[in-house]
Order: sequence, then C-alpha cells, then structure tokens
Amino acid sequence: MPRGQVAPPAVARDPDAVCAIGRRLRSVRYARGKSLRVVAGLAGMSTNTLWRLERGERALDRLTEIVALAQALEIAPAVLLKPLWIELAGDHLERIGPAPAQR
Repeated sequence: MPRGQVAPPAVARDPDAVCAIGRRLRSVRYARGKSLRVVAGLAGMSTNTLWRLERGERALDRLTEIVALAQALEIAPAVLLKPLWIELAGDHLERIGPAPAQR
C-alpha cells in the first residue's frame, strides 16, 4: 500500500463511500463558514483538488490529506469519516457497512 494511504484500494473506489465522505467534507466546510479557497489553502492543496474531493470525484484516502483538512476545518479527523462505520484492521481502515440511522 502506498505510503500515506489509509483505505484499501477497493474501499477508496467505492462510489458510495467516496461520495459520503465528500458530502460530509462540504457540509462541515459550509458549517464552518469557510470558502473552498481558504480551506484548500490551509490544507495545502489546490482548490480543484478540494472541489473534486467534495464532489466525490476523488477519494479522500490519504492520512496526510485527512489530517490537513481536519486541521483547516478545526475538527477531529474522525469527523470527516463519520458517515462510515470503520474499524482499524492492521495498517488500513476498512469500510464495514453504512452508518446507523441517528435517533
């Protein structure tokens, strides 16, 4: 597995997981009142990269990106992964099913 990658390739390409994380990223950014340009700059990535992450066109599968975005948004990294049930399995995170409905 490439250095910095935290999700197995099959999970990283799971369209439902990629879209769920992208939607979560966008909703947190909106809730924080930060522009795409500001968050991208703080996270050290291009606005195009962040735009693609939010739209689910690119997987957020690198620990360095997760941490950088979490710091830019002033949240815990786990908040970005909240839509998914995950478990630590060796050196990677594994999707094990959808998140339960909130009560």
